[in-house]
Amino acid sequence: MDLICRLTPALAAMLGVGRHRPCNHSSEARSRFLAVCAVLTGSLLSLNHANGAEPASLLQGFERMQLLVVMEGRPVCRLFEVYVAATTAQKAQGLMHVRKLEWHEGMIFQYAEPREITMWMKNTLIPLDMLFIDPQGQIGHIEAETEPESEAIIRSRITANAVLELRGGAAALFGIATGDRIIFPAG
Repeated sequence: MDLICRLTPALAAMLGVGRHRPCNHSSEARSRFLAVCAVLTGSLLSLNHANGAEPASLLQGFERMQLLVVMEGRPVCRLFEVYVAATTAQKAQGLMHVRKLEWHEGMIFQYAEPREITMWMKNTLIPLDMLFIDPQGQIGHIEAETEPESEAIIRSRITANAVLELRGGAAALFGIATGDRIIFPAG
C-alpha cells in the first residue's frame, strides 16, 4: 500500500504553499502542513493492523505504532507502521529470523541517551535500510541495503537516539534522505 500525502491544489491553497514548492516557506505553513499530514494519515492508521512481517510469531511481544517520515523541503510525508523494540531483549532480537517485511513496515529502536549507535545483521535474513535519527527527529545517516546475516558493525556516524529499520530499498523507493524528519505519535 502506498501511503503518501501529496498536496493537491486545494490542500496547497489551504496550507498557503505552492503545490510543488517546499512546504517550509514559513514555520506557520510548515506547522499547517504537518497538522494536515497527521489528519490525512490518521484515517489510514486502522487500514492495516495485521502483522505483515513473516513469521509474525517472532514479533508477538512487540508493541506497534505509527510514525511519519516528513520529507525536508518537499510537501510529502510517508506513514509507516513499526514494531517497537522497547526492552533490552527486544533490541537484541530486532528483526532476526524475519523472512518478509512489507514496504510500509519497520522497527524502531529508541534510546534514552543520545550516542553513537552500533547495529549488526546477525541472523537477519532480509536486507534492511537503517535510518539513524538525532534527538531532534532528523535523519542524520542512512545505511541502505544492509547485508543479511553479516556480523559487520554498522555505525550511526552521528549522535543518535533512535534507529528506524525499514525493508531494504525502502529509503530509495520512497525518496527518504538525510535531513528528513521522523514524527513520532507524541509529536
